[in-house]
Amino acid sequence: MTNTEFGLLREESNYLLRQLTDLANRGLLTWECTQYHPIQLSAEDDDEPASFFLSHSFDVSTSYGQRTYYAEVYESLRILSGIGFIMMQLDFDDGQGQSKVKSGEDPNVLCLFPSADMYAFASAVLPQIKDSAAVESAGADEAFRYDDDPQPDCIREHPLTKLGMTLRSDRRIYDFHAIVMDEGFRKKLLVALEHSP
Repeated sequence: MTNTEFGLLREESNYLLRQLTDLANRGLLTWECTQYHPIQLSAEDDDEPASFFLSHSFDVSTSYGQRTYYAEVYESLRILSGIGFIMMQLDFDDGQGQSKVKSGEDPNVLCLFPSADMYAFASAVLPQIKDSAAVESAGADEAFRYDDDPQPDCIREHPLTKLGMTLRSDRRIYDFHAIVMDEGFRKKLLVALEHSP
């Protein structure tokens, strides 16, 4: 792919994502949740506290015009650094039996979308799916910790870990989404958790 082709793909993809977000915000487009992976504590290296993070992900689909759109969104938050991360893949089927991949086919293409646009998309879609069957039934057989290995005390007792557990048990998926990027809201929830009975 040439730089010019990549630039055009980036521009087209970003425009499409913003349009889908706007339609969802105006109530003109409803997304259905096909899969939800609840908030979970994970680590890239169990011996390294800095590698622990909270995450959740969801897959959604919708139809508009002659196309069916599919989106996969993944959000994570580092426990010790408080750094949030979001990525997504957006595909569509044009009705002719082939999926037109807008991102995700290539690691470089996966990051086509600006973080703010992905965050805005998730902000528009999550209120539509928060009471869906996929969200309600998610996590029944999944532990908060991805395996049985004990986590370090500094992780187990960390306020963000406790907040993640609370948001998961209360199925507050939008609040988790919000704390990934919104530090002010994160601090507000942490203060509320500290003063809860």
